[in-house]
Amino acid sequence: MKKETNIMLYIISAILGVVGLILIVISIVGEFKSNWGLTSSLGCVALGSSLHIISMIKNKKKQI
Repeated sequence: MKKETNIMLYIISAILGVVGLILIVISIVGEFKSNWGLTSSLGCVALGSSLHIISMIKNKKKQI
């Protein structure tokens, strides 16, 4: 995996993590009748974690 691609995956996963945290705070502070904030934050955090795991696996294969 190229270094630029690896850096982009780390940046995207960090951005998704921050967006997930912001959505969690919005869902806690705001009084919404639906759970859209928690659902979308879970999706963002899960997608960011998946991208991070993929980049770690690709980077580990490259080192071996």
